[in-house]
Amino acid sequence: MAKIFCFSGTGNSLYAARKIAAEIDAEVCNMRTPADCDDDVIGFVFPTYFWGLPRSVDSFLDNLVITNKSAYIFSVTVYGGFSSGVNGAVDKLLKKQGLKLSYGAKVRMVENYLPGFKVNDSDELWKRSDSALDAIILDLKNRVRKSAGAYTVFNKIAQKAYPANNGNCAENFTVNGCKSCGLCEKVCPNGNITLENGAPKFGGKCDLCLGCLNVCPADAIDFGKSTRGKKRYKNRRITAQELVEFNSKK
Repeated sequence: MAKIFCFSGTGNSLYAARKIAAEIDAEVCNMRTPADCDDDVIGFVFPTYFWGLPRSVDSFLDNLVITNKSAYIFSVTVYGGFSSGVNGAVDKLLKKQGLKLSYGAKVRMVENYLPGFKVNDSDELWKRSDSALDAIILDLKNRVRKSAGAYTVFNKIAQKAYPANNGNCAENFTVNGCKSCGLCEKVCPNGNITLENGAPKFGGKCDLCLGCLNVCPADAIDFGKSTRGKKRYKNRRITAQELVEFNSKK
């Protein structure tokens, strides 16, 4: 049996996880509720946030109990700008259980962190992303073992700049022109958004995936001033409804 645990806000990681799963016959699960896992092949697919793990991913891995000590464990992180040593963070968490990451890889996909970058959604980038995923899939089928790379002091420094590690992000969201469709509430991977008087209210579990901001059909949500007027992004091969269904699974 094979299982892939995935965290996804705008669809990049979900697309990668599903593409891998289809080729290695794996089930894709979200990272909502940690549990015991005894599968022979166990994978983690998630985005890179400030050269590290999203808070929810870190918490999930810290609480997941892997009972099959001989499992082949892999980690694939997707990123838009920079990524180095991130899979090493996964390896560190596995070592707490006496385990080791068998294979670590990264895939550059479309940038969606709008406070710092512009969306770079191009056909050429998609070709490169799919090519990288195909190479990873071949490695996984052959049970290749590959070093995760070290999680270094540079990763730790970058993580200090990750807003979700420095208090509640909710106060930085603004909402203007909301149509009360509720999509932001449904798509949030952490269940961190509720509708109050027809408008989104942000709780204290935000990882800054910006799924809410990017999928809003009215472009009504902004994070600070830096996202205003910027082109939004949602993975072109994952629908908003697919994200809603995946992130709402128990």
